[in-house]
Amino acid sequence: MPDQFSVSELPQHLAAATTSVGDAALILIQGFPETRLIEGAKAAAVVKAPNTWEDFFDIRVFASTGEWHAWNLGGGQWAARYWKPGDHGKDLLLSRELPLWGSRIEKEEKDGWACISEASGAQVWVPRTVAIENAGGGRNRPLAILEAVEIIGFQEDTGLAGIIDFALRKIKSNPYSA
Repeated sequence: MPDQFSVSELPQHLAAATTSVGDAALILIQGFPETRLIEGAKAAAVVKAPNTWEDFFDIRVFASTGEWHAWNLGGGQWAARYWKPGDHGKDLLLSRELPLWGSRIEKEEKDGWACISEASGAQVWVPRTVAIENAGGGRNRPLAILEAVEIIGFQEDTGLAGIIDFALRKIKSNPYSA
């Protein structure tokens, strides 16, 4: 069962989640004004007036040690769950590599981040070390990949199985883009 809390409590939950996931934590925030990956320690600084946490709909704090996922329920309420790999048998996890938007680097920041974008205009900020330009000259392949797991659950009485959750693990350069 997910935890529920008010938007005013979100910064405290986010700080606790970043600590529990560890030093290498990355945060994926989604919503207006932008979708962005940021370092875990910089989570609170990302929301600046006139924007508020209500402008976002999804937050994922992740590293190889686990993922804290929070989502906006509306009306000033949020829900969250924490997932750790050790909580599930390996036979109940499916590893996935998900291409992240962006086939070119749009702009860079001095602090080691780059904005990658695709032809349709979708953009996301990623660590610059991940966003290595395509060596293939003109190929339209993603620059970055999110490693994730799909968590499988089943009903013992019927034997029916399905994907019950999804967790991010890490981001890496696309090894297939060269």
